[in-house]
Amino acid sequence: MLSVKLDTGFNIEIDFPISPFHRRMFAFCIDTIVILLYWQLSGLLFEFLTKRNYSELDWKNVLRGLPVLFYYPLMEFLTNGQTIGKRIMGIRVITL
Repeated sequence: MLSVKLDTGFNIEIDFPISPFHRRMFAFCIDTIVILLYWQLSGLLFEFLTKRNYSELDWKNVLRGLPVLFYYPLMEFLTNGQTIGKRIMGIRVITL
């Protein structure tokens, strides 16, 4: 397994294993499914609450799109480098 070596501030080398491509791809697919489920459920909720079909671009679709736009950076920041898909696959983002 490939690994990357990082030097700490105390001159200690730490080895971190690099996640294989297929695990990262499955994590991405799981995250995409989560986003699509959110999009469908929020659309059904808006239609149920307002009794209208919101297929055109308006402020409600922009409001629905904000969590999708900030999903990856916000999840990785709040959950220590993991999104839902990465947590299921057992991988996470690390920084120097």
